[in-house]
Amino acid sequence: MTPVQISRIALHGRTRSVQSGEVLIEQGDSTVPFFVVITGEVEILRPIGARETLVTVHGPGELTGEVNVLSGRRSLVRARVTKPGK
Repeated sequence: MTPVQISRIALHGRTRSVQSGEVLIEQGDSTVPFFVVITGEVEILRPIGARETLVTVHGPGELTGEVNVLSGRRSLVRARVTKPGK
């Protein structure tokens, strides 16, 4: 997202700090928000039993979100902060 797009969407949300290791979305969550990464990094993981498979990593200017955000279904993935930021 561009800085202008981030400013525009910020009107509909809030900015908060996040710390490494913080889980933003857990697999199975029924209420799935989306996050815009301003600084820091968020990894998207698919937990399978005791293992996790890396799906992707979001950095500044990117946003989290899967089709479940729109469909209202439970989350298929876990979103965890790997680098602190906002």
